[in-house]
Amino acid sequence: MDFEPWLPGVTLETAAEYQTQGGTREEHRQYREAFLDGVRTEVDAKSLDAAVSLVLRELVVHEVDSHERAFHWAGRLAVRACLERLNGRAHRPRRPRPRR
Repeated sequence: MDFEPWLPGVTLETAAEYQTQGGTREEHRQYREAFLDGVRTEVDAKSLDAAVSLVLRELVVHEVDSHERAFHWAGRLAVRACLERLNGRAHRPRRPRPRR
């Protein structure tokens, strides 16, 4: 998946070489929507003024483990990963190491 500059808001496109594995067309549609909803949720949670288009290159559906909530969460994580690449890693406090 790529993030590209675009018009105000967040849109989702599929790449010309878009590939899918597993699932039905209806599941693909549902999971793309769940993914985009997750992206929008994370953008709103971070109060970002976004103007991007996401380009989806591949969608893999597992017959047992795939569900809309997982794709929603993947969308949120994609925004975080994108921001880390743009701004550098966020500072995360380290737990103290146990003394020997």
